[in-house]
Amino acid sequence: MNTEQTDAYLRRIGAARPAAPTDQALRELHLAHLRAIPFENLSVHLGEEIELTARHWWRRSWTPAEAASATNSTVPSPPS
Repeated sequence: MNTEQTDAYLRRIGAARPAAPTDQALRELHLAHLRAIPFENLSVHLGEEIELTARHWWRRSWTPAEAASATNSTVPSPPS
């Protein structure tokens, strides 16, 4: 992820950029992610393939409403 993508992700999960890469910072980022972007695993029950690419998960990080009303500054392009 580039700086723009990282900043957008941190805004999306409501987290500030950590001052240092500490265990506590990782715990806080992880909790913010879990609260903002719930993981659903219905694909397993539906017999669908689970895609684990960066592009797929970047797209799933934004709700349809966010993506529809987004500007380039709020939802940057996904990683290639």
